[in-house]
Amino acid sequence: MPGLPEASGAEKPEPPSSKSAQPNVTFVFVVNEIQFVNGHTSCVDQWHNVIPPMTAINYARELKGIVFRFHNGAVFPAAEYVWERPDDGKPGNIGSRQSILAPFVKCAHYKTTSVFDCGPFQPCIFTGADVTVADLKDNPPPNQRFWALNFSHTEDGISKVTRIGKRYVAGKNASWVGSLVPSGYENRQGLAPLSKGLRGDLGVILGLMALTEPPGCTDNAFRYNWNNYKWIKQKQGRPGRPYRGVTVHIAVESVQGRVSTANDISAFEENGIAVLG
Repeated sequence: MPGLPEASGAEKPEPPSSKSAQPNVTFVFVVNEIQFVNGHTSCVDQWHNVIPPMTAINYARELKGIVFRFHNGAVFPAAEYVWERPDDGKPGNIGSRQSILAPFVKCAHYKTTSVFDCGPFQPCIFTGADVTVADLKDNPPPNQRFWALNFSHTEDGISKVTRIGKRYVAGKNASWVGSLVPSGYENRQGLAPLSKGLRGDLGVILGLMALTEPPGCTDNAFRYNWNNYKWIKQKQGRPGRPYRGVTVHIAVESVQGRVSTANDISAFEENGIAVLG
């Protein structure tokens, strides 16, 4: 993303919601596109809305993404890491190899989330598990089911991704409504504060970002559209094939110069802002 010209004279203090106030955090992540057996899902809920399959056997081989690093707002490929799954239906990991014959060194797992776009009536449903590994009913609570996208609100206009909450964002004029989340989540209340940003479950947020891109191009969301805590993709029509999904895998990276713990990532989900505006 092109840099902005530097202001002349004395530096202006940054507002409290700017990137200077964000918790320090580093993590690596990969987003893999889910493929359905027979190329589509035929499952429906009790209201006849299309939903993802509930059983792992109905998912086919995934389309692997590349591994990215998030470091204090900067998002860029982490070429030293890859995603490896020993076999279809088995858990996978982000990790690295020193050479072709060297053992695979796993990064510490933080979380896995499966996120789906199931059309205009179910634009985002998710579960905190890899749906290609285990049947939904076999996951520990609360991941034995799919959850619709909801938000909890702060008084100052920050929206937090939650399983149970409101079906609209906390603040008005959110810069990311319409491009990251559908316009139906817009806050139309006249007395609502201005939106200050989006926080919460990073697995869901990263999945939403990936699903703004057409099939086969989900990595572009992180190459071009999210940096410095800003989402810059413009509003546009839905990508082709709305009934699709991704699995998001987030791992802890603890190497010299970039040391974060699972607690640091959790603190960023709770107190940071993944997308400003």
